[in-house]
Amino acid sequence: HVIPGDGPAAEVVSRSRTALAGGSLRLGTEPWVDDRWPVSVKGVLTLGGRTVVLRNDRDEWELPGGRLEMADESPAAALRREFREELDIEVEIGGLIDSWIYDVAGRRVLIVTYACTAAEPTALDELRHSDEHRAVGAFTLDELRAERIPDGYVRSVSGVC
Repeated sequence: HVIPGDGPAAEVVSRSRTALAGGSLRLGTEPWVDDRWPVSVKGVLTLGGRTVVLRNDRDEWELPGGRLEMADESPAAALRREFREELDIEVEIGGLIDSWIYDVAGRRVLIVTYACTAAEPTALDELRHSDEHRAVGAFTLDELRAERIPDGYVRSVSGVC
């Protein structure tokens, strides 16, 4: 419902009251449901022939990264931010690898994966994870296939390795 908002405030208020009183505007009482899908940007970072993953609170391994926020200027900027937050490292973002839909506890999330490289040499044993995750790990593609990790992440890793 739209009421013209031009003119003095008193006129806008008057138009609003008239529309409400006349029944042409109705406010629903049902709860609002945000049906937009969150987008999560993830990075495939390989160090020493092993892909870096993080263990989440669902006890799954996942690629580093996270939700694309309104303030992020681009998916690449969001992914660089996430790597700093989750692993305290700087990365260069390469090409798009894959996108897929993942159901997380009944909510669909669009996962978009990118190839990444460490901005400076980084040893696997130097990686530290944030409080967002339980552990950091690094696996070969064959090792990842035997771990508890969503198939879409494995497919993304196989697109790089």
